[in-house]
Amino acid sequence: MKPKGLSVHLAAAYVIARRRMGFSEKVPPVLSGLLPEKIAVRHHWTHWSYITRMLKDVKPQALYQELGNMENVGSLKDLRNRLELTGEGEYLIPFSA
Repeated sequence: MKPKGLSVHLAAAYVIARRRMGFSEKVPPVLSGLLPEKIAVRHHWTHWSYITRMLKDVKPQALYQELGNMENVGSLKDLRNRLELTGEGEYLIPFSA
């Protein structure tokens, strides 16, 4: 959490406090609909693990831009394939004419 200006200890304290208050970190509906059936029936921690593995090389800003344009995406693999890999290992959204 250094990029956010928080120490790991403070971030852990926030997580513990949120869980004590009854909050959880469930996957948003726009992404949960893209999970495979065998993953979708499991705990939400498994959902986040799968999403993280599938989109580990995708820059967050590219993902957020693409989330607004999700009509023809059937799975996380489809979403990942929509993002083009450049030579530096970064995913960018392809421009459509």
